[in-house]
Amino acid sequence: MAGILRCSGNWNVNAIISVLIVAPGDLCDLIYEQLRESVKERGYRITIHKSESIDDILHFKPNLQVDFVVFAFNGRIAHQIHEVERNIGLLDEFFIISGRVCLVNCIGGSNGTDLNCHAAQKVREKYCVRLFSADVHKKEGLESIGSRVLCLAEALMGVHSGIVDLNVLTSL
Repeated sequence: MAGILRCSGNWNVNAIISVLIVAPGDLCDLIYEQLRESVKERGYRITIHKSESIDDILHFKPNLQVDFVVFAFNGRIAHQIHEVERNIGLLDEFFIISGRVCLVNCIGGSNGTDLNCHAAQKVREKYCVRLFSADVHKKEGLESIGSRVLCLAEALMGVHSGIVDLNVLTSL
């Protein structure tokens, strides 16, 4: 099916996990660098791709296959949340069914009452994906996001157990 980003579904010889970060430029770069740092502590290799949209990937790297997708956005900008939802629609449904997608609200600190936080929660509920929030402009917040994303990807891909977790959605 053309126009859909496919899930790898098999072990990559060069890396244990292949991650795609989809976010506006500055956020994408921050999370990319943090994932690279976080994985150094774990002692294995992952492949990290980054893009501002799934459309770009489908156009410039149509054969790219990844295991896990991270959608990062500034929770204070409504357009970014809508862009995340549009990009989710370009994923193979296996990403959603298997839980191999997460949302990252890069501002954090929200008390959950603003409209954009509500919009992000609606996207999370609609697609049944995890939503992490942290202020990635602070070192602790950025480290927390890197660690949480890798822990989730490791669990889903069976990095430590050797068994891929396909029952993740039943535990949400």
